[in-house]
Amino acid sequence: MDFHDVKKRNVLFLVFAFCFIVNVIEGFNYKYWDRTLSGWLNWIVCGGIVLVVCLKRNRLNGKVMPFEKYIRWMMIIPCLALFGRMVVYEESPWEERHTIVAILAYLFFYLFYLYKVSERQILKLFTVLALVMLSLQIVQQFDISGALFGVYRPDSGLEHGSNVAEVRNGLYRFRLPGIQFVLFCMYYYWVQLLLKVSLRNMVMFGVFLMSVYLTLTRQVIVASLFTLLVSVFFVKSGRMRMVAMVLLIISTIVLIRNADSLFAYFFEMTQNEDARFNPRTIAFGFYVDKIVQSPISFFFGNGHPYELARWQQVLGLYPSDIGLVGEVFHYGIFIAVLYFSLLYSLLFRYRKCIPLYIRLLVLGTAMDSILIFPYRASQEYFFWAAILYIAGLHVLKNRQNIPIHN
Repeated sequence: MDFHDVKKRNVLFLVFAFCFIVNVIEGFNYKYWDRTLSGWLNWIVCGGIVLVVCLKRNRLNGKVMPFEKYIRWMMIIPCLALFGRMVVYEESPWEERHTIVAILAYLFFYLFYLYKVSERQILKLFTVLALVMLSLQIVQQFDISGALFGVYRPDSGLEHGSNVAEVRNGLYRFRLPGIQFVLFCMYYYWVQLLLKVSLRNMVMFGVFLMSVYLTLTRQVIVASLFTLLVSVFFVKSGRMRMVAMVLLIISTIVLIRNADSLFAYFFEMTQNEDARFNPRTIAFGFYVDKIVQSPISFFFGNGHPYELARWQQVLGLYPSDIGLVGEVFHYGIFIAVLYFSLLYSLLFRYRKCIPLYIRLLVLGTAMDSILIFPYRASQEYFFWAAILYIAGLHVLKNRQNIPIHN
């Protein structure tokens, strides 16, 4: 197969990956998305991915794939929740089928190796997805009556009169899935800006930083800004450290001068919060009790029992609001052990060969994991399969002194 055939094949694969992501995020949470059709399509696609990986497994046998053990355990541990749900709640393990289908997105890790996808190609895919999200965040601000993405859906039970989205800091907060792609691009172009101060790098970093702000999610914004600040300590080059400090000082001055307009809602929210009655505080205690109610729940998790719908809709207690603890409720303590092991590998064990932007991404999402766990859905499983694949490419390059495919 010549170079042009390989390039064409990779383009088709990336188009397929793009369509997969758009489907699992329901067209960026399109208001009238057909969830039934989308669900069936996802079953078919995931079944096809399983078939491809199984049929071409011989091409992967003996291949060195750093971080593959994490991918395997990321797929195995959620399956243990089948046992927990069956024993603790006496419910059929078949009811966890949606979770099992979702975790099949991790199989893209093997597809990346099979099709020799490059880091640059993944960057292009993520950049396109992040730019689509940014476009929706901006355009819909000017025509809220015609907004169709990330707004309250007719079947969501969240509509309030004629409102279609929450307002924070004078801006509409759209619930658009895909923040992980924006964070990836923000950290990537931040590092590129430190390497080379150019108009392109400044614009690209600026637009993705703006997109992070337009999520209007307090914990994501705080974790991202703090990670950018501490990135100075990750930089070894004196020149890069100086550039980072200058840029951060300028940015800090701008943020302080405009704090009232940019963060007024967040300041007010923080001042008015009573920790005793905060839904997250209540949810934390509630689900910790569920975790320790039995050894089975503690080690294997509870899955997604029928009662969970009532706890969420009636009591307003969502496991997704309490990050890592919520994941332990679903999948048991081993999911936390695996996560901390992964953090150690990416931030410490392989820190010398993993790109700075990957380490910043991992650090930023780790700081936020107490409230927002970084992988909970199909698009996030796909995303972390790609992150571990990129990290693995750099580990291999470091070990074997070979170029990464571009």
